[in-house]
Amino acid sequence: MSLAYNIAVTVFGGFGPFIITWLIASTGSKAAPSFYLIFAAVVSLIALMAARKRLGFK
Repeated sequence: MSLAYNIAVTVFGGFGPFIITWLIASTGSKAAPSFYLIFAAVVSLIALMAARKRLGFK
């Protein structure tokens, strides 16, 4: 659990400013950071569904 948390914080938090700056520069839209948040939310939902299935929650 600790390893997964630290990897997620590094990827989504540490590289966040770089990725958001790149998204704004490449799309030209100031709403581009919302794409990053949507992507992070989708990844989180997929991980939650996989954890529910693996742990046997219904």
